[in-house]
Amino acid sequence: MKPQIIIPQLLLSFLFAALTSGLAGIGTSALADDPPPPPSAQDKTVQDLKDSLDKGFQQVEEMKKKLEEMAKPIQNILKGVADQDVLQAINDLFHKSNWPLFWWSQLGAFLLVILLRSWLQSRTTKYFRRLWADLWTTGLYLFLLFVAVPMVTIGEPYRKIAKAAWDIYRAM
Repeated sequence: MKPQIIIPQLLLSFLFAALTSGLAGIGTSALADDPPPPPSAQDKTVQDLKDSLDKGFQQVEEMKKKLEEMAKPIQNILKGVADQDVLQAINDLFHKSNWPLFWWSQLGAFLLVILLRSWLQSRTTKYFRRLWADLWTTGLYLFLLFVAVPMVTIGEPYRKIAKAAWDIYRAM
């Protein structure tokens, strides 16, 4: 290029740069001195709507977390019941168990504990010994009611169902 063309272009570029930097400084100082305009009623309404939407979204997120926490036990129950061994055990429990033997055994355990408790109560005269006898005979009856008699009379189906119930309880 010729030097005659380059010099005017350089002059114009320096002039443009000086004008833009000077105008930028003038514009900022002029804007800094003016107070911001007061928010209009429409701006305030829009801001209120945004705030209420944000609050609503936060509440929805909290409810979603609570529902997920509440769904965990149900999911554990469904996983435990969906097991084929448990389903087969439930079917065996209803169709192959000897229910009359089970109920007579339960009645026998109840009568045994009542006789044992009455014999222990007649032997002791002190209040705390009677209370202790009531406590451990109640524990014995609960053991007979929920563990010993069903395991003997029902057998394997009861064991599988009890294990699945324990696993579901532990997963909660």
